[in-house]
Amino acid sequence: MYRWLLNNQEIGNLSLAPDIQTNTIILQHYASIGDIESAEAMFDNMVTRQSLKPDARCFLALMNARTVKAYKSADLQERLMLCAEAKNIMDSMCKSIILKPIEKRHSYQEYLKIACSTLKFELAKGILQQMNKEHLVPSGKTFSALLNMCECAGDGDHALYFLGEMIGKGMKPCA
Repeated sequence: MYRWLLNNQEIGNLSLAPDIQTNTIILQHYASIGDIESAEAMFDNMVTRQSLKPDARCFLALMNARTVKAYKSADLQERLMLCAEAKNIMDSMCKSIILKPIEKRHSYQEYLKIACSTLKFELAKGILQQMNKEHLVPSGKTFSALLNMCECAGDGDHALYFLGEMIGKGMKPCA
């Protein structure tokens, strides 16, 4: 259907060109299955062929595609590469659009989720500290990702650290 809309953008005086919302829905689908190549092709098409200005949700979908792929990968080097790509996307997003605080929080949370796939505790701590500096309160999902990372690594010390951070934010850990 989407391809048909792209090829038949006008019928009479009716415009059928896909808008940013339509493109975002498809980008999010590609992200949900970790299909980075299709998501990037879609993103590039939006910008070049359709002359649409991507919003935060589009950039977040590109980051999420990498997160999904990283969690599917058993290769640490690939996960590290995907994490670096997600950081570059986040930086690009921050330079190209003005983010609302909630969008900025979501971008940090997405970056933190992919960082957790690398089991690099110092990277995760650094992201959490940057969120604190910018007065962006992490959500329960953020801490859940951090605690899952600790569980995967069998690291009780870091789990206690992140639980302390969570309690310090007024959140109550649950089972």
